[in-house]
Amino acid sequence: MSSHHVIRDEQEPPIIILTANFNMDLVNDLLGWSPLLIVVEEVYPFFEAIGIKVDIVIGLVEEDSVKYPEAQFIKITSLEELTYSTVLQVLQGKSFTGVNIFCSDKIKNNLIRHISKKPDLVLPLLLFVADVKTIVSSKTKHNKWYPSGQRLLYDDKNISVLPPITKKDGFYFVDVDAKYKFLIQDSLLIMTEY
Repeated sequence: MSSHHVIRDEQEPPIIILTANFNMDLVNDLLGWSPLLIVVEEVYPFFEAIGIKVDIVIGLVEEDSVKYPEAQFIKITSLEELTYSTVLQVLQGKSFTGVNIFCSDKIKNNLIRHISKKPDLVLPLLLFVADVKTIVSSKTKHNKWYPSGQRLLYDDKNISVLPPITKKDGFYFVDVDAKYKFLIQDSLLIMTEY
C-alpha cells in the first residue's frame, strides 16, 4: 500500500536565500516538497542555470522583467537592514507555517535584534548561516528529537527542557538520543543548533 500526501499551497515553509554562501544540499532537501523559492538577484542566475524555478526575486534596483521572465520581483532598500516586517512583505501576507531563511550572520543578527524589540512573531523562522541553524519562535513549546552529542545554544532564563540537557562552557549538550520538550515562558525561543 502506498502513502500519498496532499500538499496545499502555503503548507510548506518557503525558502528565502539572501546570500551566495548557502548549503545547496540542505536547500535541495527543503525543495523536495516544492515550496515557494525566493532569492536575491545575485543567486538567481545559479538557480536558472540548474533548472530550478524561482518564484520571487528580491533586488535593490528597479525590476528588469527581461532578466526575470518567470519570477515576480520585489524591491527592497537594503539586505543588511532586512527586518521581520520586510520578510512578511516579501511573503505577501500568505499564511505559511514558518520560513527558512539562508543568510549572512549580519542579516541573522539584525533580524533577531528587530524581533526581540517587538516580539509579535507570528511566523517561526529557521535562519541558516552556512551549516548552522537558528530557530526563532514565539510558540510556548518546541518539541524536537535530538541525537546524542548535539550542541545547542539558547538563553535559559525563561526556558525549561525535558528531559534535562547538560550545560558546559555556555553551551548545552544532548546526552541521550531523545525527543526534547522546550517550554518557553514570556519570551522568544532563540536557539542555535551546531
